[in-house]
Amino acid sequence: MGRFFRMALAGGAALLALSDWGFAQTQWRVATPFQDNPLKVAVLTGEGTVSGNTFPVSLEFSCHPAAGVPRVVLRVPSMVADWDFHAYDSAATNMAPRRRFLTVMASNRRVLDRPRFTGIDGENASFMFSWQPNEALLSRLARQNDGALIVLDGLRRGQGNLEARFVFPADVSVMRDVLAPCSDAVAGQKKVASDAE
Repeated sequence: MGRFFRMALAGGAALLALSDWGFAQTQWRVATPFQDNPLKVAVLTGEGTVSGNTFPVSLEFSCHPAAGVPRVVLRVPSMVADWDFHAYDSAATNMAPRRRFLTVMASNRRVLDRPRFTGIDGENASFMFSWQPNEALLSRLARQNDGALIVLDGLRRGQGNLEARFVFPADVSVMRDVLAPCSDAVAGQKKVASDAE
């Protein structure tokens, strides 16, 4: 269907030029989604690709102080051409959820492959996939000049894979500060996100 329709991410984050994504300069953005709510979200913008076409994606780290549970969200625009995101919604399709449809790579190792489809946000603006991070994942993501590659398997025949690339700034204090209220939960998540070879 030609090139993807390019959407702006919430907050007006611009699409990053990541042709050489291992050296691109990126910055954290802190968002407060809800008024009079202590929830803060550390947002990193990256680039998604399918069949050579590109579109903006974001990786979002959050911790609600009251709940004490950290969360990482991969957010993808819903207007990605010819991509069936609804196939991941097992409740809507009456299909058993696939256990490994998304893989996270950091420092050239797979650090997590069991996220879940979270849903659609804001008038079908984006699709979200979320998981609870562990210390192994965060430590690898925090390495200077390192990045993360997230691969989303297409569930429709012949759909291929969607790849999302993120470059982490040398200073990850913004991410760590946002997740600080959930430090105990992060340290305890040793079985949720396997540090597999």
